[in-house]
Amino acid sequence: MGLEDLQKKLYQEKEPAEDKKESPPALPPVYTERTLPSALPASWGGESSDFLAQRKKRRFLWTTVISVIALLLVLAGWILWRGLHSFDTSNVALEIFGQERIVGGEEVNFVVRYKNNTKTALEEAVLTFVYSTDSLPEDENLKKMGDSILSERKIGTLPPGQEGQGEFKTKILGDKDSSQKFSAKLTYRPANFNSEFSSEKEFEGKIVAVPIVLNFDLPEKVVSGQDLSLSLQYINTSDTEFSGLKIKIDWPENFVLSKAYPVSSGGQNIWDLEKLASRAEGKIVFNGVLSGLAGDDKFFRAQVGVEKDGRFVAYSQAAQSTMISISPLWLEQSLAGADSASADPNQFLNYILKYRNTTEFPLGPVEIRVKIESQAVDLSSVMAPGGFFNNNDNTIVWNVSTLPALEKLAGKSENELSFSFRIKDHLPVINPSDKNFTVLTAASIDSPNVPFELLGTKLAGKNELTVKVNSRVVFYQKGFYQDSLIPNSGPLPPRVGEKTTYTVRWQILNISNNISDAEVSAVLPNWMQWPEKISLADGSLKYDVSSRKVTWKIGKVSAGTGVVLPVKQIAFQVALVPSSSQVGSSPELIKGAKLEARDDFTETPVSLTAPDLKTSLTDDPAVGYDKGTVVN
Repeated sequence: MGLEDLQKKLYQEKEPAEDKKESPPALPPVYTERTLPSALPASWGGESSDFLAQRKKRRFLWTTVISVIALLLVLAGWILWRGLHSFDTSNVALEIFGQERIVGGEEVNFVVRYKNNTKTALEEAVLTFVYSTDSLPEDENLKKMGDSILSERKIGTLPPGQEGQGEFKTKILGDKDSSQKFSAKLTYRPANFNSEFSSEKEFEGKIVAVPIVLNFDLPEKVVSGQDLSLSLQYINTSDTEFSGLKIKIDWPENFVLSKAYPVSSGGQNIWDLEKLASRAEGKIVFNGVLSGLAGDDKFFRAQVGVEKDGRFVAYSQAAQSTMISISPLWLEQSLAGADSASADPNQFLNYILKYRNTTEFPLGPVEIRVKIESQAVDLSSVMAPGGFFNNNDNTIVWNVSTLPALEKLAGKSENELSFSFRIKDHLPVINPSDKNFTVLTAASIDSPNVPFELLGTKLAGKNELTVKVNSRVVFYQKGFYQDSLIPNSGPLPPRVGEKTTYTVRWQILNISNNISDAEVSAVLPNWMQWPEKISLADGSLKYDVSSRKVTWKIGKVSAGTGVVLPVKQIAFQVALVPSSSQVGSSPELIKGAKLEARDDFTETPVSLTAPDLKTSLTDDPAVGYDKGTVVN
């Protein structure tokens, strides 16, 4: 059959029934996830659950294996890195050998041993030895690091198994039983390493003995103000000779050295000992006056040592005290009616002088003296009942000739005297250095006759009293119409409804002491105006509108201001427009002017006020009362 015939047969409208072929048999249904049958064989379900569980188990095992492998790789990397960048310093040995029991001043030798117990060469090795702070090393190549002194030894390369040592000699100074700490340090760089490593060791010793002994010889008790004789003994108890030693003595407070043997070489309290042989000894004897209150313990301290780097390093030291006891004859001064030991110029000072026999035995005859030492005292005003004032030496004297009661003082008796004088009104200020005046009264009591029971005791007592003189401060407030600093205008006398201006001047004089925190303030009355015209040379000026307060802050005013230094001054203008209610009066221009400061020398407050200023202007001769009264 040809192609054309076939096409005709396929596309003919009706095919004969006999020519049709049978349909192929139906295929079984295909199920997807959505069309699975509701029931499956039981064997299918069991086989699927075991498969999933096994699959999860395999995944877990693989994850664990991979994690372990990763951890092992990281650990191996860390071990490799550590091997390349770390070094075990414990295999480098370092030891210090020396004396644990040290005798001060004697030479001590320290040996520092080191050894390379590693398999690596140690390069650029340096051995450092650090001495105790009380050491005097003999090494010429010393270095200082802070308060520490150290020696260095350059070793270079230290091969594996190599060992060596360094020796360090020093003398050690310090107090007995003091701890002495030393240390050694070996720094190096292992081969194939870029980093520096170190090994360290410490050593501690103790000073068990000092070679030089110091001993004071002084009385257990002394009377305040009396001459005192003392001595200091020094002994070298060792077999070593010392050179370049110094002895330093520290006096107690209120001790005044008068003489010493041998003469000191460094001021008043240092003696040089060029050489002190083995078992040798010596003595320093000195005299002085010790003052204080009864019962006070006064300590004398001594040190022997050397100077090192500008400081005194002691081998040994000693200390001893003496007690201030009451003198058999005692006296004391005080100011009558005064709370503080300060006085004003032109003030009278009234003194009370109490004297006492502190023993149980009669003492006499007795003489009492008071010497006045001051440029601020008017000596012509001295009064001393029962006494005599000698102008030649400015001394008041009471004795048997002037006061018979001094012939004999009964045991445990007490009496009193009095004297007085005036402070000068005008203190002698000529130069800027003339300041800080004081009044010193030095009182003494003694008796030439010493009873048998008090043999060896000096019958004398002393007392001093110093009074500081307050500075004389002057504060002026003046008013002017005709003024060179600030010109004024307006009618004179002042007229109702018209403005008249005035100049106010404040001036400060300070005679004898510096004063600080100086400030002047005043208030403008309600009828006054502030034109804001100021002539200011010192400090600062401020006007507060709300409080109507004028404040001049000066600060420090030196002694001699207004005498040998220029006066402190300020000028400012005020204005008045009078009202009809003020006709016939002289209104106040400013009121309540006050200076406040503090005396730097006497530490007392300074407070001065000035009279209120009125339009009458008593300081301006061109104004006066007639031109200061308000008119219509």
